[in-house]
Amino acid sequence: MVLVRGEALEASFVALYDAIKEVNEHHLMFKALLGDIRSTLDSIEPLIKETAEDDKELDFPEDELQNFGVQMEEGIKLIRKCSKVGPLSTYKKYKYTNKLGELGKYLQRLLDILKVHSIRDVKKTLVTVKNIETKVQQIDVNIGIQNNSSESIEGSCAIPEPPPLVVGLDGPLKELKMKLFSDEISMLVLTAPGGCGKTTLATKFCQDGDVRAYLGDVRSHVPEDLARQVIKHCKGFPLAITVVGRSLCGQPIEIWQKRLIEWTKGSSILDSDHDLLVCLQSSLDALEKQSITIKECFLDLGSFPEDQRIPATTLIDIWAESYKIDEDWLCIANLCELTNRNLATLIITRKDPREVDGYYSEHFVTLHDIIRELAIYQSSVESIEQRKRLIIDMSGDNFPEWWTEQKCQPINAHLLSISTDGDFSSKWLNMQLPQAEVLILNFQSKKYALPEFVEKMDKLKVLIVTKYGLLPAELDNFPLLGSLSNLKRIRLERIAIPSMSKTPVQLKSLEKISLFMCKVGQALDNCSIQLFNLLPNVVEMNIDYCNDLVKLPAMLCDLICLKKLSITNSHKLSVLPEEIGKLVNLKVLRLRSCTELSELPDSIRNLKLLNFLDISDCFSMKELPEHIGEMCSLETLNMRQCSRLQELPASVLDLEQLKDVICDEETEILWNPFLPILQNLHIRVVKEDINLNWLHTFPS
Repeated sequence: MVLVRGEALEASFVALYDAIKEVNEHHLMFKALLGDIRSTLDSIEPLIKETAEDDKELDFPEDELQNFGVQMEEGIKLIRKCSKVGPLSTYKKYKYTNKLGELGKYLQRLLDILKVHSIRDVKKTLVTVKNIETKVQQIDVNIGIQNNSSESIEGSCAIPEPPPLVVGLDGPLKELKMKLFSDEISMLVLTAPGGCGKTTLATKFCQDGDVRAYLGDVRSHVPEDLARQVIKHCKGFPLAITVVGRSLCGQPIEIWQKRLIEWTKGSSILDSDHDLLVCLQSSLDALEKQSITIKECFLDLGSFPEDQRIPATTLIDIWAESYKIDEDWLCIANLCELTNRNLATLIITRKDPREVDGYYSEHFVTLHDIIRELAIYQSSVESIEQRKRLIIDMSGDNFPEWWTEQKCQPINAHLLSISTDGDFSSKWLNMQLPQAEVLILNFQSKKYALPEFVEKMDKLKVLIVTKYGLLPAELDNFPLLGSLSNLKRIRLERIAIPSMSKTPVQLKSLEKISLFMCKVGQALDNCSIQLFNLLPNVVEMNIDYCNDLVKLPAMLCDLICLKKLSITNSHKLSVLPEEIGKLVNLKVLRLRSCTELSELPDSIRNLKLLNFLDISDCFSMKELPEHIGEMCSLETLNMRQCSRLQELPASVLDLEQLKDVICDEETEILWNPFLPILQNLHIRVVKEDINLNWLHTFPS
């Protein structure tokens, strides 16, 4: 099972609710059905909000979690399709009426699940404790014998009572006792064929009065609430529960309390339990034998906040510059290796996880909390000044003691990660980081400022700034980046991009920009500065889920060095500028899920080097450019779910390099007249699947 955070559930719900509300108010054909669906959504809304506000988590089977985001997105697409059905389209009316019925059933099912989870929340802790107690009870009594102690906690792993009548074991019992009382024996091993009474003998041995007198009755009356707190700090990790439970078993209550106080003050569970660290360390040792680089990649995963999904594209940026991994798919391969070793979990939310096209914006990584602590612990072994990774987690303006006492002493970390909460004021203390190449800033506040010491991070190559929460935040001190001569990659998430005309920043070395769920609409408005002068060497730009982007600014087409341009899931984007033909070095153009985009400019014919074009899920696309055949290098065209396309221009016959077309059943027929001539063309049909049957596997 994996966890869906309430925040993620709320974001998907809000998007679907807004789409249904908009269509229901302006479209009459499906008004009754949409009204019923909206009524169901009104019932779901308070449960969604409760889940998000309380920061609850819902457990979903992993394969269904991967489908969850996809299916919610499919619901939005279905609603948008319904909005375009005309009064005379009898077949489509019938088709989408059935699909809306399926959507309604899905939402009702989701409502039932949320109700069940609301009830389950009350019982969840008790169930967890009961499961752990059962686990502890299963610890083999032989462990106690081998360690010359009786490890037990009354009530949870008490020694079982022997059967009332035992025959034939008096001799073996006497022999065991004699060996135990001998000064020469430090460990006892009990072996015999199955059915000979080993368990009964061990039980009788542990209950024997002489043995108890010799060892002492160390069973230490631990209050139930104390045991539960220990279990909570183990965070549901079976190995941690077993090893920590074993180390505390038989210890005085004061030891239990001391351990809890250490954890409460921020100490890692790995600091206080050497046995657990040794068990986990063996996995890292095996990983290091395979590849030092993969181990380093694992340690980087500790740089992100607890309980948050890590975008694979973020890791691609870091690893490309830190370890010279030039191919994105090699980074994904490393994540697969870590997943295979249970050191991470790779989640793919796209429709077809097997699809290989170099698009990884729908790949995410999650870590168990204990595994994350392992990564942080391994990165914190050396002194502050000598650490390769410096990971800081702050509450409010409470800076670490070492930071406040620092006397301008340089820190040699190559990666710096700082996470702050919503109470942080962005008033930074100074720090010297002359070797830092990667800076990761994670925050929650509505306003945030880049730290002033960034200006002197001369070797900085990668900047990752992520605002956690639903709404974008304002970012100040952006001009500080202008002094960084080695900065190659910037990724901003949920940031309101400042106007370039008000705060122009020249980034001569920058090669890649990624914007995720950012506000970008005003960034280039009324900008009199030539964008090429500010970003002369940018070769890749990714804009994803930026819903205030209505028209792509023409000045963006001045970035003539661009080789990859990806604008995806930007549902309000309706117009591309005619100047896009100026991007003569462009090789990859992705316009996936830009649902309002109705056409491509005719100047696209000038993109002679373009070999990959993705217009999938562009529902409003009515036609392809008449002279698309002049794109002489085009090899792959993804045009599935472009249901409004009625015909293809005759110039597609000139696409001699075209080898792969991905489409759906509706658009496949458009290619049939051209196949006799385009004999090297492979048509790959992806069937439309807007169904939510995956949810039916949940118990009632």
